Amino acid sequence: MRSRPKQNNTTPAPVLGIVGRVLIATGGLPFPAIEVQHEHLAAMHPSAGVSAAYGEYLARISGCISCHGAGLSGGHLQGAPSDPPAQNLTPAGDVGRWTFAQFTSTIRTGTRPDGTHINSFMPWPDFAQMSTAELHAIWLYLKSVPPRPTGHG
Repeated sequence: MRSRPKQNNTTPAPVLGIVGRVLIATGGLPFPAIEVQHEHLAAMHPSAGVSAAYGEYLARISGCISCHGAGLSGGHLQGAPSDPPAQNLTPAGDVGRWTFAQFTSTIRTGTRPDGTHINSFMPWPDFAQMSTAELHAIWLYLKSVPPRPTGHG
């Protein structure tokens, strides 16, 4: 965007036609921002620290759930058939048997305790940049989630 010449265009005001007005008047056009329950927003961002609550927050904003599923049990949940299945991060998976030192070493080096390498599909180098306290919080969160069989999201 910075390489493009600056434009001095004015954005026109939005115009709502008859259909839009009818939808708004009848409640057929939702405005989700109006429905936000503001009293719950503070709970969405816990205080930074070594806690399972902060670990859950970090796991959610880091995208763990995108590949490993809402329950973190992994499996082949998204992507092309050739994409590797996501690991089960619950206590029922391999990660559940790791110590914190093994978890940290795996994230920092990309090599699991058994010597196998994490597939490059997993952005472990990005996670390797997290502080030890952040990784500890994530590890505590992973230890706190219910064990689930692999592949159940």
